[in-house]
Amino acid sequence: MRESFTTKPKILDGFENLSVEILDYNRDLAKNIYNTVKTTWHEFDDLKYDPDNLMVKSLVNSVLDRALNPNIIELSTIQLRVKGMSRVGMAHITRQRSATFNVSSQETQQPEFTPFVRLKNLKGHEEEFEKLVNLSVDLYNKLVEKGIPPQDARYVFPQCVECGDIVWNTTVSQLRNIALLRLCNTSAAAEANLVMRLYLTEFIKVLNSDVQSGKIDGLTFEVYLSILQTTECLGGKEKTFKSFATLIGDSGRFKNKMCIPASLKPLYDNLKFNSFDFKKTFFYEEMKSFKYLKLDGEEDVF
Repeated sequence: MRESFTTKPKILDGFENLSVEILDYNRDLAKNIYNTVKTTWHEFDDLKYDPDNLMVKSLVNSVLDRALNPNIIELSTIQLRVKGMSRVGMAHITRQRSATFNVSSQETQQPEFTPFVRLKNLKGHEEEFEKLVNLSVDLYNKLVEKGIPPQDARYVFPQCVECGDIVWNTTVSQLRNIALLRLCNTSAAAEANLVMRLYLTEFIKVLNSDVQSGKIDGLTFEVYLSILQTTECLGGKEKTFKSFATLIGDSGRFKNKMCIPASLKPLYDNLKFNSFDFKKTFFYEEMKSFKYLKLDGEEDVF
């Protein structure tokens, strides 16, 4: 079968294909937490799980408050499907720890269904971008026609090419850890930032639907909401920017409110945190389309 492009490559205006779907999650989370933590005390041996029992609630909430074994919260398993990410965004997502991933194979993916993402802040350079994409596609076709395997020829594509579907297996607790670094409105990993926002929005919808239909009990619903309410960037509660990197520049969301520990201040005295204009980032442009994803304190940012 011919594996070269037979149609003009599709160029997307930003992340119009980006989406997050909740495939599955632990719908018995509160029950699992209770049955695990109660083994510490024999007096609970005969007390079966009841989401309305005050003692059951107390033990479950103690895990959330970290008064009891906080590692039990890792029972909050979840499976996501992310669509429409670029290869750049996939690198940011898959470098996270405590997760397993499966990504659409480039070997079996037909080139015609491989869009290229043009960032929205590249206005005025659309023609140059299209030339770059067409050049890579033309070279790809030439290589394939010479008998070079498609999976080898694809090395000529720029990183803006979509990577297909990503199935992401992790825990809600680990996603909270990722949010500490990815919800700062920076361009260091802005695509991952959008994915985290889409995840939060979609999961809350699923939880509300499932508790109303009886698929999950009220205590499990409360446990998940408790975790999601603390799924925020580092310093988000204090509305203070606490993520440090020379690539970050202006955080946008919290403007210039930096919080650098005194012991580390000498290391950052010479760094330029405002090395670019936040309003020129693609994240700023994308959030005009994704206004429903705004978080607390962002009313004046976009």
